This record gives sequence, C-alpha cells and structure tokens, in this order.
Amino acid sequence: MQTIQEILTQTIQQLEKIYEAAKVLMSKVSTHKANPSMVKDIILDYHGVNSRIEEVASISVEGTHTLKIDPWDKNLLQNIQVAIVKAKNTDLNPQNTGDVIRITLPLLTGERRVQLAKKIQTEAENTKIKIRQERQKSNKHIEELKIQGTSEDEIKRSKSELQKHIEKYIKKVDELQDEIIKQVSKL
Repeated sequence: MQTIQEILTQTIQQLEKIYEAAKVLMSKVSTHKANPSMVKDIILDYHGVNSRIEEVASISVEGTHTLKIDPWDKNLLQNIQVAIVKAKNTDLNPQNTGDVIRITLPLLTGERRVQLAKKIQTEAENTKIKIRQERQKSNKHIEELKIQGTSEDEIKRSKSELQKHIEKYIKKVDELQDEIIKQVSKL
C-alpha cells in the first residue's frame, strides 16, 4: 500500500499532466495565427497504419493565416483532407490543390471570438472536472490508509494539503483561461 507522501506526490504529478494537456488543447483552440501544431497530431490512415500528419507530410506556414501541408506521397492528399475535417476541436477547412493542402484561417469576427471564448471555457471546465476527479481518487486512497492504522489527524492533514494543491491547479486553469480569452479578444 502507498504512503500518504507517495499518494500526494503521485497526485501532484497527475495534476501537472492534466494542466499541461489543457494548456496545449486550449492554445490550439484559441490560436488565430497559423501554427503547424494545429494539425500535426491529427491521425490519418496511411496504408493501413494510423499515422500523424507530421509523420507523412511537411507542414509550413504561409503568411500569418495559412497552413500548407505538403505530403511526401501525393496519394495521401485526400486522406489528409478527410482527417482534418473529421478531427475534433478543429474548425479548419482544408483546400486540396492537387499538389498540397492549404488551410486558410478565417478572420476573427465578433461572433467567432465569442465561439472561441466558449470553446476555451468548455475546455477549462472539463479540465477542472478532471482535477476534481483526481482529488476524489486521491482522497479515497488516503481514506484507505485508516485501515493500516494511520491516525485521523494525519488523514485530515493530508486531505487539507491535497485540497491546497487542487485549489492551486484550479486557479492555474482559471488564469490560463482568462489569459487565452484576453488574447482572442485582442486579435
């Protein structure tokens, strides 16, 4: 069975992973400037093998609002285009020129800014839910230590320490959300 310190350490590591994943996801949602990270991890079928776009094509930026995807195998153009259209959390409209795929990001209108802000808020809320689930899991593990004879005071102290970490990460998510929404509103 784990010790309280091991549970807390493991929980903090998990909270950091959850936060970092949210940071990446929210930055992809909010980015108005073309950035290869918007599409590089999208999965497509490449001769029966699931591959990421960055593994089968070069991705570059043309100007500030256009991505160019140049597959090494031109037969993949259709597969790449379909994969981008089907990908979650992207509102991208790829154009197949027969040689490359270009994705032009639309200009941000007031309506689009509101949509992006809502997406960011949704991702932030989903992240906070994951953080709270991690707290429940850790509290359960801490409670199980009563059986091993851990004192009630030690359990309360540990839960209190855990709660401080949970609050810290929820605050970090709120700050990230506010920062990205502020960036979107300035574009």
